[in-house]
Amino acid sequence: PAERHELLQRLGGADMPLLYDKALEFALFRTYAVPSISATLARSGGFERDAAVRYDDTHLLLREMAENGGRGSERYAAASRRLNSIHAARAPHATGEEFAYVLSLFVLEPIRWARRYGWRPMSRSEQLANLYFWREVGEDMGIDERLLPDSLEEMERFNEGFEAERMRFAKSNVSTGEATMELLLSAYPRMLRPAVRACVVALLDDRLLLAMGYERPPVWLRRAVDGAMRARALLLRLLAPPRLGPVLRRTPEDGAPRAPCGALLPSFNVYRTKQGRYPYGAGYKIEELGDARPLS
Repeated sequence: PAERHELLQRLGGADMPLLYDKALEFALFRTYAVPSISATLARSGGFERDAAVRYDDTHLLLREMAENGGRGSERYAAASRRLNSIHAARAPHATGEEFAYVLSLFVLEPIRWARRYGWRPMSRSEQLANLYFWREVGEDMGIDERLLPDSLEEMERFNEGFEAERMRFAKSNVSTGEATMELLLSAYPRMLRPAVRACVVALLDDRLLLAMGYERPPVWLRRAVDGAMRARALLLRLLAPPRLGPVLRRTPEDGAPRAPCGALLPSFNVYRTKQGRYPYGAGYKIEELGDARPLS
């Protein structure tokens, strides 16, 4: 476990931090193309109220689990308990199969993105470390072990079968997806957002486009975006100096200074709320992340 944790820290914090993070963002976006999942999120109302808060709740909980010693650490345990409380309150009818599908994307999307657009593909050891980490998260969520494949090949088959059967168009996909798309675009100047949006859509496969209600982008745009991403990978491989330590750790290390109220201070913030502030710019407490109030 310690070696596995070190591998993932090196991968997501130093070797390909931006790519790994964007792969997980696209993994979450992909889950919204499953009507049963998007409908649950739409009922909770979190995305429509403020997608930035929802994003940070998820991002910080997952980072707490991944960056601070993994399974067996106090902060992993606290984040796992909070995640389970949120799911029990806000998604009481979600099935183990749906949760297992979400975790399968956290395993597979970074591998796929590294293979296509990374300066190098993930090694077999890194792939397996990613698989076993998210499998442990699933076990701690109470998912039936029979739904958690213990090989990458089985995970691919499960993921493909689930999407073939369950990924369909629904209005809830559109509302949840659009709220997330607007959040992603908010990081860019307003005049660039139409172009960035077109590039994001060009990265989506046909099954996902259909389920989200997007028109298929022209072939030339898909090729241009794909070529630009591969050119970035080549430049990183040839010109970027090696990174000697983590560069993208969001949660503070144990012993790092805290806010006066005792809250943990993130090392960086990502998206602003509709009011123009960062959701947890003043700090966060693991046990208060997310909304664990039962749906009315």
